[in-house]
Amino acid sequence: MQPLWQRVRIDGLWYEEGVSRQRTAFLRHISEQDIEVVDSSDGAQLVCCSLDDLKISSRLGNTSRQLYFQQGQKFESLDNETIDQLLIAKGHGFSRFIYLLESRWQLVFIALILFVGFGYGMVQYGVPAVANKMAFWLPSSVADQAASHTLRLLDETVLSPSKLPRSQQDQLLTKFKVYSQQVDLPITIQFRHGGNLGANAFALPDGTIVFTDELVKLAERPEELIAVLLHEIGHVAHRHGAQSVMQNSLLVVMAMAFVGDTSGIAELFMGMPIVMMQSAYSRDFEREADRFALRYMHFNQIAGSHLADLLDRIELNIRCRAYFSLQVEDNSQSSLCDTPGGLQQAQQKGWLISQATEGAGWQSYLDSHPDNAERRAMLVNEVAE
Repeated sequence: MQPLWQRVRIDGLWYEEGVSRQRTAFLRHISEQDIEVVDSSDGAQLVCCSLDDLKISSRLGNTSRQLYFQQGQKFESLDNETIDQLLIAKGHGFSRFIYLLESRWQLVFIALILFVGFGYGMVQYGVPAVANKMAFWLPSSVADQAASHTLRLLDETVLSPSKLPRSQQDQLLTKFKVYSQQVDLPITIQFRHGGNLGANAFALPDGTIVFTDELVKLAERPEELIAVLLHEIGHVAHRHGAQSVMQNSLLVVMAMAFVGDTSGIAELFMGMPIVMMQSAYSRDFEREADRFALRYMHFNQIAGSHLADLLDRIELNIRCRAYFSLQVEDNSQSSLCDTPGGLQQAQQKGWLISQATEGAGWQSYLDSHPDNAERRAMLVNEVAE
């Protein structure tokens, strides 16, 4: 029985370089690794070469294939199956495998499912994991530059100098210092008037933690503000700010790291003010910071309910402000939103549960934070690790 290569014959059309006229021809083996193209009309040999000198186009359905020769000639044929045998003989059988995958809808469907699953896994688990690692590799100089830029931009656009009495600020700083020194991090605490940012606190990558006047006024006791401080230190310890930026810019960061040029990474943190203003940490980050705070609260014999109480009051404050933002004709009592007693009055009047507040600006806060009931259950009932 003849070897397979001796039985290979491919019929097609022959084109000389620079000549549009075609000839009917066929291709066949003359040895295991050599082929020739023969004119079908007179049997004249048109070319003879090694398989290694051939360049064969990829298969696309059942369209014709082109075989290119080193001298610029071209052989064209619809005999895709036999051409695939040539590819196998050249050691390029993978393209045949790709065609088999593409030509069977069941395999295409399975590949699509695998692709979607892989994409979901990367977004859900891969990107956060890589961002976490890269956030801890970030040089301190980049974190310092990002924090300085962020605070400067917020001071120019949203924040303003604190209106709290200097004595009150000093008293709070003295209390905060006791707890910030318990962690091995360079923590700096500042106060600002929040304006449109309202009752809030946020942490910057260099360890700067900013409290707004509005948040201080909402607190009924110092333990509530200490709990918030520990929560924000949790964001610093786990580098949540850097991770948030990196997750949104991961491909750019990976390209910079690959080429060894990290000089442009600091520029990515130009978007950090948006993270701070929108409280745009993920729910997982908020839970992680809550657990961090809870460990230190238990260590200092501070009840977890203090943080839960202030979180509830922050949500009520946001609802209250949203309500008065819709009262164009009369918002004279909007100052009730700024104190614990005022919020109680607003609740008694039914303002904070009216339909006017549903879907208002506070919804974005709820979208990016765990449900307060869930957080309260964890803060009150969970035993610190």
